[in-house]
Amino acid sequence: MELLRNLCSVTFFIAALCVVSYGKQQQCSNTNPCSNFNGGEPFIEPEVLESDNGHLFVHLKVEMTEIYVDWLKLYRRTFNKKLAAPTWVVNPGDTVHLRVSNLLGPNSANQTGHNTMHKPNTTNIHVHGLHISPKGISDNVFIEIEPGQTQEYLFNIHSEHPAGTYWYHPHFHGSGAFQVTSGMAGLIVIKDRAWDLPRSLRQCSCPRRCQHDINMLVQPTLQYSTDSIPVIYGEMQAEIGDDPLFRNDQYIIPSGQTLSQWLLNATNGVNYFTVNGQLHPTLTFRAGRMKRMRFANAGGSHSLELEVTTSSGHPCEWREIALDGVYLEKPRIPRANQTLIVPGGRADWMIKCEYPGTYQIRSIVKSANNPSMGNFDRFNGLIATIKVVNPYSSRWWDFPSYLPARPQFLPNLINVDENNVEKFIYEIGPGNTLNRELFPESGNLIRHKMRLGSIQEWTFVNAQPSFLHPMHVHVNHFQVIRYNKYTGPIVWTDRQAGQTFVRLVDQSGKNCEYQWERYQSGQQPSHNVQLPPSINATLGHEIRYQGNHGILGYAEVGDYRETIPVPALSNITIRFIPSIFTGVVVTHCHNSVHTDHGMMMLAEIVGEDASIDGARVSVNGSFAGTCHPGDWYPGMPSLPTMTHTTTAKPINFILFVNYMLAYHYTDLAEYFLRPEYYHNLYIEWRKHQHY
Repeated sequence: MELLRNLCSVTFFIAALCVVSYGKQQQCSNTNPCSNFNGGEPFIEPEVLESDNGHLFVHLKVEMTEIYVDWLKLYRRTFNKKLAAPTWVVNPGDTVHLRVSNLLGPNSANQTGHNTMHKPNTTNIHVHGLHISPKGISDNVFIEIEPGQTQEYLFNIHSEHPAGTYWYHPHFHGSGAFQVTSGMAGLIVIKDRAWDLPRSLRQCSCPRRCQHDINMLVQPTLQYSTDSIPVIYGEMQAEIGDDPLFRNDQYIIPSGQTLSQWLLNATNGVNYFTVNGQLHPTLTFRAGRMKRMRFANAGGSHSLELEVTTSSGHPCEWREIALDGVYLEKPRIPRANQTLIVPGGRADWMIKCEYPGTYQIRSIVKSANNPSMGNFDRFNGLIATIKVVNPYSSRWWDFPSYLPARPQFLPNLINVDENNVEKFIYEIGPGNTLNRELFPESGNLIRHKMRLGSIQEWTFVNAQPSFLHPMHVHVNHFQVIRYNKYTGPIVWTDRQAGQTFVRLVDQSGKNCEYQWERYQSGQQPSHNVQLPPSINATLGHEIRYQGNHGILGYAEVGDYRETIPVPALSNITIRFIPSIFTGVVVTHCHNSVHTDHGMMMLAEIVGEDASIDGARVSVNGSFAGTCHPGDWYPGMPSLPTMTHTTTAKPINFILFVNYMLAYHYTDLAEYFLRPEYYHNLYIEWRKHQHY
């Protein structure tokens, strides 16, 4: 009997060893990858750095960091060795003293240059969404911090700056997208004054209830598979010339492939966003307890289409309260019952779940929204889990009936007289062009000038037939005014004999006489085309915006934003008042891959009495938004024009010409050719004449 017991013990011991050995063989690692990622750890906040006595001192070190996401070991460029960099918490009127030390190694010698992905180890900082100076060592995105260098920044936050959610990230032209996708990002929270908040919001917000104020830095950390086009991180590493050791080429898996090849394989499904550096973290709420959540889409190219799901039959209630750092007038249920956050955008929620259970915050792509979202890259997957436990014992707070007012420099501009605005147009055109060109490397880079205090009316038009672009404007937020009928040119692609040609055609299919910079007259097709039915199906955003189908890709008229989705073949009017700060204003697509490839343009804010001469309005005689002679900017009123009969001339025409000779003589010749592009000067003259 004793012998039998001993034999059984040995047998069980051997079996246990086999199980342990088998488990070790099956353990997921860089040399034995698994297609399933678990995640789900308890939610944690990034490190918080809070100002003291009006100042915040921050030191960010840029360096390669070994990080783990579940079983996967990665090598990433980070701030301070964290996927989610420290959150800066400051007050209006504070000063942030920032030191950035670039501890990365030298860039490789084989660099491709301007408007390409290059110089992966050169960096800088952009404080995204802040109303702040773009000059000097403030929010100047043209600063270059080379490997081994240290740069000081000084951010003076205006005393009336809107409290809200913002973020910071690199913005070097050529590696911004790569570094953001790598993980170089952090939140900025400008604190509310407690007495400005309605009671129920005060009970779940900083400065008094910070434990209920939740920061969610959502990053595209694991975008490797083809589902994550155009931000396939492994391909970005190859394109920018990253070190093969950082690309996981050194890990050989059982199939004989490298780990980098396995990550790129779509069947393995490696396409995940993280929150504060965590994969699918789990938050714990008390039932009935109101929370505030601050979401930032710190991604390069994919939209988030957020909602809260549950299988329990008892949904959570949530409302949008702020977008891009600016409060709404009151909490609202969003369009299509989802919150759209385009790359770079932010959204603040108030949320309560009244019943215990398990809920999920997911980004859900719905085909019903395709008419507005088009072929834009959209993340479809889990963001975080909410576990709701025992009911909150105190009073159950409801959503407030109002929210803090906007500052005075963000007034309602919807009903401003058309004669009191200065107009400009941004055209999204072929490839990565804005206003018919890629971002120039030299020469006159300023395309538009504006004075402090003027009312700017800009029109975003998207000539691309299928792709939405999220357009971001630095320095000043803008108000969404209206969606207009799109009457402009259409980007058309011809494919002949294995070659691809791109040109602009009008909406009847005729070749545009005004073309973009790469069109080669006489060397590529110019015949009329039969436009497909999809063109008419895409048009009509001004009508669709008013409906209830396919509407997710629109910003609400009246909202203040600094990043706005511009759907394919759309025409959107925005207005803003340049206030407080002069300097260069960068406008670009916040699909940051597009930005690095040239989809960026510069305007300039000058003083109230300074000249607005010298901006380079046209490109090679071609004006944005036009197709044929006589086309005008969308929505622009008529100006006095040259005519051949005396009786047809406006009475005031000679007076206007004299004014042009006196104050803007360098523009007079071009005025005779294209008078509609000098609408701003005409308005200036009318004011001078007291019309």
